[in-house]
Amino acid sequence: MFYFNEIKIRLVLISSTFIFMFLVSYLYKETMLFLIIKPNYSNLNFFYFIFTNVMEIFSVYLNLILFVCYQVLILYIIFHIFIFLSSALFFKEYIFLFFLLRFVLLIWIFTINLLNFWLIPLFWDFFLSFQTNSFYSMNLQFEARLSEYTIFY
Repeated sequence: MFYFNEIKIRLVLISSTFIFMFLVSYLYKETMLFLIIKPNYSNLNFFYFIFTNVMEIFSVYLNLILFVCYQVLILYIIFHIFIFLSSALFFKEYIFLFFLLRFVLLIWIFTINLLNFWLIPLFWDFFLSFQTNSFYSMNLQFEARLSEYTIFY
């Protein structure tokens, strides 16, 4: 019976974490959008994005907020599962899972840095190279939509 209460408490903690993460992310939505766009400033010849619908900006912010919340929530849920199961594990199993969780966290951080500072700027260089080439004296001008950029991200 004690374990059911502990699971209930952990579910309340996880749901409250999601709610508070959503609220904090909403307060800093412009900063998060800037952090996503910032690694590509050196590659872009323009410093603006277009939008074609009033609801597009709202949906971009909502998708960005949910993306960040889900990323943090997945790590938080894994942590709670580990803490819940840790009392039933042998010492070697506990140490193995502890190092596995640390490894997953490091891989997650490494992947985010790899995408932000190497892969996405490389992709932008490749896709924007079509703009600089003039095919048959026809100039192509790229204007990025905000929603498509966040989907690409």
